[in-house]
Amino acid sequence: MLKPGKEEIQFVFPAHWYAVEWSDKLKKKPVKKRIAGKGMVLFRGENETAHAISPCCPHRGAALSLRLCSDGGVRCAYHGWLFQEDGICTDIPAHPDRPVPDFALVTCYPVLERAELI
Repeated sequence: MLKPGKEEIQFVFPAHWYAVEWSDKLKKKPVKKRIAGKGMVLFRGENETAHAISPCCPHRGAALSLRLCSDGGVRCAYHGWLFQEDGICTDIPAHPDRPVPDFALVTCYPVLERAELI
């Protein structure tokens, strides 16, 4: 049997659904997971819906799982950038009057919550 290469892994993920966490385990703190070789952070948004985004802040690469969820998204522990469920940064505390730069976004993944699983 051949080992799958990167192209095969990319084809499989996210084309299938994976149970990644129990629903009751996802609370105020984001949860870091690795599925099919891809890192992600699970969190609950403002309406308590589960979401998944890339695990690292695009600004300095800090882990987005290190801080509590706030303002409907995940704040980076390093500079406090706020990422919403669509992966877009909506707040940069150090520069409140400047526009958010185009690179300030992370990949978001589709999430379903069924049978007490995410």
